[in-house]
Amino acid sequence: MTRRRIAYVSPLNPRASGVSDYSEELLPSLGELVDVELFVDGYVPSNPDIRARFAVHDLADLATLDAEGRYDLIVYQMGNNLHHARIYQTLIRHPGVVVLHDVVLHHLFVDLADRFKDPSPYLRELAFGGRVDGLAVGRAVLRGERPPPFFEYPLIERTVRASLGVVVHSEYARRQVSEAGPRRIAVVPAHVQAPPKLSSSNRLAGRSELGLPADAVVVGAFGYATPAKRLDVALRAFARLRQVAPIARFLIVGEVSPTGWLDPLLAELGPGDAVRLTGPVDFDRFQRYIQATDLCVNLR
Repeated sequence: MTRRRIAYVSPLNPRASGVSDYSEELLPSLGELVDVELFVDGYVPSNPDIRARFAVHDLADLATLDAEGRYDLIVYQMGNNLHHARIYQTLIRHPGVVVLHDVVLHHLFVDLADRFKDPSPYLRELAFGGRVDGLAVGRAVLRGERPPPFFEYPLIERTVRASLGVVVHSEYARRQVSEAGPRRIAVVPAHVQAPPKLSSSNRLAGRSELGLPADAVVVGAFGYATPAKRLDVALRAFARLRQVAPIARFLIVGEVSPTGWLDPLLAELGPGDAVRLTGPVDFDRFQRYIQATDLCVNLR
């Protein structure tokens, strides 16, 4: 039987996105079922195993290759940051199945307007949903008169309606997406590859390598660090914890976006070296930080 061939469009490392890690975990298993060719936006994937196993094309070539009848299906991995901007622009023109990792894409369009000083894509998305006040709201945001209404206007309507089908990771996401347009929706829980368990001695050695106290309570927040993850709440709680556990540590492992949004809070709390912002790290080091952590916090 002829194997199906899919075009797989996703960020991959070195793009600092959780979706990059998701795809790199998923692809070896997916490749056992179908032939997969990868499309990336103007860079070379840094994972040598991915490069060795899969053909890699530039996203600009997708339309030409698809027009030749090369693929049975295009699969897009769609998230809510600038790493997905070209993916969004492509899926609108060349429909496929969209794996929607976020049920809010509003942040992406705000960031696009800020990055390129062009408000028109943001305003178009606000108008597309059919809300009569969308343009007025968008203009007020762009003038700095109000914060972006991220969750009131999720801005997923065009993505959903352009797709052949949508994959989400929870029943909650399915309900949210079903309001955005009449499309086939499948719930596929996100796979999780847990770090291997460590012996006590190896865990202590890992903490030493990372410069963490052996006997400290270590709290971690992992992935793209945005205001939506409510790190302000977590850090205020951590400040109370330090009153009874002064050597406690809080790790923020991943890119902080927008840059500097945590600075006023850190200055207010004055945690000194108790809070560590690592910035983007490679996947192995990401896993080592998880292994060193007593408690992970995600208040998204």
